[in-house]
Amino acid sequence: MFGRIDSIGMSNDDLRGSSSVVLLAPSDGERATRFPKAEIAFEQEGDPGKLYGVESQYFDPGRKMWSPSRIDWIDSKDGVPMTRMQAPFGVGQQPHRWRVWSVNKAGVVALSEWRTIDFVN
Repeated sequence: MFGRIDSIGMSNDDLRGSSSVVLLAPSDGERATRFPKAEIAFEQEGDPGKLYGVESQYFDPGRKMWSPSRIDWIDSKDGVPMTRMQAPFGVGQQPHRWRVWSVNKAGVVALSEWRTIDFVN
């Protein structure tokens, strides 16, 4: 994880301002299909990130707990505040939750809130 973050060429000279990540779609608790893949969308507000991480977990009904996290890293498209993509998660017919990490070149990390998707197939 740290090697991937370090690959963005961090710099102490870059902005350390505030930012936030807002999840746009799907809405919290929405039912979705794994096949075809559901689409997720999020938007960066404030100082732009250079790298995004989509963190996800699935709910294990037998153990009544969330799984360990998985993070899929995505390079940002400079100057484009909104990202739409296929969900990089969805391992079974159960609820999943996800959030987005944004890392800027100064090493400032912004986290979105968690959002849940209930996969139906």
